[in-house]
Amino acid sequence: MDKILCQHNQDITIITINNAAKRNCFDNEMSIAVVQLIREAENKKQRAIVINANLSQGIFSAGHDLHELTSAGEIINDPMFEMFKVISHSPLPVIAQVEGAVYAGALHLLMVCDMVYATKDSSLIMSANKMGVPFSLSNYQHWLAVIGIHKVKELFFTAHSI
Repeated sequence: MDKILCQHNQDITIITINNAAKRNCFDNEMSIAVVQLIREAENKKQRAIVINANLSQGIFSAGHDLHELTSAGEIINDPMFEMFKVISHSPLPVIAQVEGAVYAGALHLLMVCDMVYATKDSSLIMSANKMGVPFSLSNYQHWLAVIGIHKVKELFFTAHSI
């Protein structure tokens, strides 16, 4: 798949988001591919997984390709949320290597990684609520546990970058 690239370097698997035509946003096929690559890395007994992106217009990832979602039911059963679950439960450390702006679902991706390394000019923007795209209660609870109530409110209520 050209929109998700993968390379295995000795003990490390590097997964690269490569969807420049859509600002590196995830479609269902990409989320499923990442899950498969994580499972492959686990089976190969790799030591770590790094997720990065080929920078597209200064954007690490614009989140989820919202053109794929037509109903609230699809949001709940979305492969992207399965990808988040697989990342958060992987026995391997999953490290996000971030450069550029991170929007909505991609920010959620960072929240489920074990470590995030970002350049000083990176920015985080939670635009989902502003656009009327809800998350499940468990997703909000995860955000609270990871970054705390004040940053969660700032991200979700204002949709400003931090």
